[in-house]
Amino acid sequence: MPSHNDYLYLCHMRDACLKVQQYIAGFTWELFAADSRTQDAVIRQLAIIGEASSNLSQECKDSNKATPWRAVKDFRNIAVHNYDRVMPDRVWKLTQKDVPEMVSQLGTLIELFPVPKAR
Repeated sequence: MPSHNDYLYLCHMRDACLKVQQYIAGFTWELFAADSRTQDAVIRQLAIIGEASSNLSQECKDSNKATPWRAVKDFRNIAVHNYDRVMPDRVWKLTQKDVPEMVSQLGTLIELFPVPKAR
């Protein structure tokens, strides 16, 4: 049975993805590489995505096998615990390919998992 929080975690993830897209709008790799403030903001949102993903029910994760849930969580762990291993070029690649794909996947998942009812 899905967790009543799945909807909330999925929304947190989608909102973080949208923030990443907002932060890098108009950026090239060169601008991103030179802007540590934007890098920090993006990495923070990616960590939020990873943390929220680790709280999703297994049923929710199983409903979308296309998302590499383990890799999403692993990036969060690296960003938080091994911050010196976070490479700006890898972060940039995530913003260009993975984040846009995730926005689409999360939209589909949000439709599958209902808004939690008030208790």
